[in-house]
Amino acid sequence: MRNILSRLSADLRGVTAIEFALTAPIVIAALVGIVEFGRFFYVRSNLQNAVYEAGRYHVLNPTASSSTITTQVRNNVTGIPTTSVTVVVVNETVGTTTFKKITATATFNLLSNMLPSTTLPLSAVTRVPMPPTS
Repeated sequence: MRNILSRLSADLRGVTAIEFALTAPIVIAALVGIVEFGRFFYVRSNLQNAVYEAGRYHVLNPTASSSTITTQVRNNVTGIPTTSVTVVVVNETVGTTTFKKITATATFNLLSNMLPSTTLPLSAVTRVPMPPTS
C-alpha cells in the first residue's frame, strides 16, 4: 500500500491540467467582469455626454422645444438602443434664475448572465440657464 501511495505522489502527469481547471474559471470571470463594467462606464459616460450636448444645444438655440432637446439627446447616444432612453426636460427656478433641467435615464443590459441582475440603471442630468425674458 505504501509503495502505491509513494508512486502516485511522485507522478506529476496531469498537474498542469488540474491547476488550469482550478484557475481558469476565476480568470475568465474576472476578464468578463472587466469587459462588462468597462462597457457600462463607456455607456454611462456617453449618456452623460449626450445630455451635456443637448444642454449646449439649448444654450445655442434658446427657443428649442422640449421635444427637440429630447431628439438631440437620443441622436447623440450610442451603445444602447435609443428607444430605451427616457428624457425629461423641465424648467427649474432657483432664486431669480430659471434653468432648463435635462434628465436622461436608461437601462444597461449586461451581455453575460454571471450576475443575478442582468440590467443596471443609468441616469444623467444637466442644468443650463435660460436667457432672461424681456
